[in-house]
Amino acid sequence: MFKIESGIFLLCVIILLFPALYNGFPIVTSDTGSYIEDAFKLYVPSDRSIGYGIFIRLTSLTFSLWYVLFAQAIVLTFFLRLLVRHFCKNVNYNYLLPAVVLLITVCTSAAWFCSQIMADIFTAILLLAICVLYFVPISRKWQTYLLLFFIWFFIILHNSHLLIVLILSLLLAAFYTYKRNKVFLRKSLMLFSMSVMGFLFLSTLNFISGKGFRPSQSTHVFLMCRMVENGIMDQFLADKCPTENYKLCAYQGKLPNRQWDFMWNPESPLYKTGGWEANEEEYTKIIRETLTQPYYIRLHLFKSFEATLRQLPLINIGDGNFPLLEDSSPYSRINYYFHHEIKEYVSSLQNLGILKSDFFNAVILLFTFISICTTLFVQTFPAKLSAIPTQWKDLFGIVITFIICNAFVTATFSTVLGRFNSRVFWVLPFFCILYLVNFFRRRYNTT
Repeated sequence: MFKIESGIFLLCVIILLFPALYNGFPIVTSDTGSYIEDAFKLYVPSDRSIGYGIFIRLTSLTFSLWYVLFAQAIVLTFFLRLLVRHFCKNVNYNYLLPAVVLLITVCTSAAWFCSQIMADIFTAILLLAICVLYFVPISRKWQTYLLLFFIWFFIILHNSHLLIVLILSLLLAAFYTYKRNKVFLRKSLMLFSMSVMGFLFLSTLNFISGKGFRPSQSTHVFLMCRMVENGIMDQFLADKCPTENYKLCAYQGKLPNRQWDFMWNPESPLYKTGGWEANEEEYTKIIRETLTQPYYIRLHLFKSFEATLRQLPLINIGDGNFPLLEDSSPYSRINYYFHHEIKEYVSSLQNLGILKSDFFNAVILLFTFISICTTLFVQTFPAKLSAIPTQWKDLFGIVITFIICNAFVTATFSTVLGRFNSRVFWVLPFFCILYLVNFFRRRYNTT
């Protein structure tokens, strides 16, 4: 039995790596090079958490990026297995788990993020781990502590996870206080404590590195970039430049349209006025002004709400998966740290420009729509069959709340981009699959 389960587990791991195997190399984005450099230099970067860099260093064994993907797929399969076994107790696990994994590989974005050298897959894994915390019975204290450690580790892999989990845990704590559910309230407080510990850990690393006691040294840049993109800065400069002498006043009416153009283009006003550190004092002052004046507060709230709504329906893959060759950061870092893999990298479908995602995006959109609509539709069946157990209501509530928190945090503090939402949205159709398996099993047993 152990050999069979091990074989099934390994099969699921391999299935989840299909996009990378199809591509011929782990899929990368422009940020991948920075993560690899963080892994080997082990310095605390200004614009991201060092957590994923540490993960690359440990799992690559300083030898191959394929090992990193293999480790990601193992972690993802582990949590999928726990949840499938819990929510589908009376269904043959040996058939169900690989079937579900194959379905989410072909019909959702799960495997595409698992096949990337990026921290994004851990947003979904973090949500799965939270669902395990709330719903899967754990009999031994050391297992609970181990799960909480995993949640803490997943939190520190990406700066956005800090805010997502902090907001989620506070919302759940308030809700379960209202519902007088002491068990889930206690788990919500555990989750809150993990977010606080993540904040303290990253802040301590920055403090030791001489960057101040804060989780990120680049908050002022990210917020300014977002204000440039959503038009708040254009309004601010039009209002203030007649009486104030901000450096950005020289670029009034000439600010870029997108966040990444302001943040990364060497010709952007950010770099022409001195760069990240040189602008911290001015940007912080501007941000503080917009957060203390009623008009700009209303503008911030409106833009945040609007951007969150725009982020939520974006479930496409392929953002940033264009060719990244000799003049790119991923190429230079892979060539330096994993030189024996550079030919595979250059020959990958991505770098040949033929890794197309249009067909897969159509499949993802169609499957997501069908799975969610089918789950809603079965509620029209007789009450005996369609009544949703409280456990499922809580589960879908937590999953949807996490997805909304993710959309809010990324759209408000970074940018509106399909990658940010699709990295986690696939968890919803995954649980729809498990719910439908349970529904049709119950219907079959009553006939």
